[in-house]
Amino acid sequence: MGFNFFNKGEKIERFVARIQVQSLGLKIALLLAWFLLISIIDILTGANYTFFIFHLFPIALSVWILDLKSSYFFILFAVVLTVSIDYLMGCPTDRLLIFRWNGWTTIFMFFIAVNLLAILKRLFANLESIVIERTESLNNETKQRIQLQEEVLSISESERQRIASDLHDVVCQFLTGISLKMKALEVELQDLKLPQFEVAARISKRMVQAIDLTRNCAEGLFPIELLSHNLSDIIHKVVKSIGKREELIFRCELDENVIIQSEAVLLELYHITQETIINIVKYAKANEVFIRLHEHEGWVRMEIEDNGVGFLESDVQSGIGLKVMKYRANKIGAVLQLNPAESSGTIMTCLWKAGA
Repeated sequence: MGFNFFNKGEKIERFVARIQVQSLGLKIALLLAWFLLISIIDILTGANYTFFIFHLFPIALSVWILDLKSSYFFILFAVVLTVSIDYLMGCPTDRLLIFRWNGWTTIFMFFIAVNLLAILKRLFANLESIVIERTESLNNETKQRIQLQEEVLSISESERQRIASDLHDVVCQFLTGISLKMKALEVELQDLKLPQFEVAARISKRMVQAIDLTRNCAEGLFPIELLSHNLSDIIHKVVKSIGKREELIFRCELDENVIIQSEAVLLELYHITQETIINIVKYAKANEVFIRLHEHEGWVRMEIEDNGVGFLESDVQSGIGLKVMKYRANKIGAVLQLNPAESSGTIMTCLWKAGA
């Protein structure tokens, strides 16, 4: 019953809204037609009955679609109309003077009703303006927050790129110089047949390893050079970089035909893949990672699944890493979800429209 009541309320609201956008002449014509309809019914029922009370409906509507002064006019118009009909129908003069069925009291109530409706109309108008103002303020705040997030992420990307560039171009070059000098020292000591050349050889080997580690760190922070627009190549790049440092078995099922034209989208997917595998290394206690990449009916789906210990809902809600990953996904129009795997562990799913 309440459901029907609210439905009727919505229909009345839509009806009044449609009338409000009409011209002034059409509004007045509609109100006069309503008065005329009540008057015709009043005539058909005879002089013993009056339908004066029903004039309240068009009078109340006049408050809402016109103004308070107009409703005063329509109250007087209803009185004159009702009295004139009664007079033409042969109603006795004394009954007209007392305005049957306590009519004058009804008129007084009409004035109270239209004033209350006018107050209600003003309250609704003020409420609507407040809602519009608050909504606009909320939209502006949301835009500023999104802009701030983008700026923070942009600064973070710039800083990562700067550090990666310094590691790759400065530190690696510096270590390479030391490595060459150590190799020269090793050869010199070996030529002199001194036993210390073995120590120099071990140090030289360590220097080469240090250079590789530094280069991998630089690549992990920011890919100095993306291999291609083929996403499977980028995934292999991440797997190779992390696989050198961690004891993980990677099983890949990748569609080689998934091409990403935008370098910005490719970079975000690179970071999402990297962050997911790093989280597996840190928290999942897994020994196997399954990476699947497929395109089907215009959508690309990337899944990264591990056989680790899974996750707690509280950890997901409070973790900043997942929030950053979801923000990256939203930025490129993708959807990212984290769910428990069927057997054990966790599966990260990233879905986006092909052709990005």
